[in-house]
Amino acid sequence: MLETIAQGFIIGLLVSLPMGPLNMLTIQRTLNRGRWHGFVTGLGA
Repeated sequence: MLETIAQGFIIGLLVSLPMGPLNMLTIQRTLNRGRWHGFVTGLGA
């Protein structure tokens, strides 16, 4: 039950974020190279 609520909360946050070029770059790096590279890209943004 708690896991479902947490997943819904995370999905809601992701949907509400504006998708700019830096967010797209962060998502692209995360999918292509892994979580660590996406995290570092997000810190630099």
